[in-house]
Amino acid sequence: MSKVAHHLALYVAVFALFLGGCSGSTPTPVPSPTDASISSPTPSPTPTPTVEVEFLAFYSNREGHWEIYLQDRLGGPTFNLTSDPAEDRAPAFSADGRYLAFESHRDGNWEIYTMELESGEVRRVTNHPA
Repeated sequence: MSKVAHHLALYVAVFALFLGGCSGSTPTPVPSPTDASISSPTPSPTPTPTVEVEFLAFYSNREGHWEIYLQDRLGGPTFNLTSDPAEDRAPAFSADGRYLAFESHRDGNWEIYTMELESGEVRRVTNHPA
């Protein structure tokens, strides 16, 4: 089974589990609070990052295996950030724009890594034995 088909099957299975209780049965009513003194705290809004986004991070297999690339948001040249024989994917910038988190299979199983963008230093964040 291809990796895409495997991931699709996994998403379908999770979606089916999510909808498991929606097979035509009558939903259980949710009680509403009757006491006016009951209040829930108002969540604070998530702060908007103050760093101006200059680059976009994405992953592609354009070189024969999945790597993470960086491109100027205005469409400038593309740079391969990871250049590792293992599969690297799912990049996400830190709120301050200094780090890029991603998942990689470079140690034989999927782990989360961070890269300091200024130095290029990569650190493994998780250590899962499977």
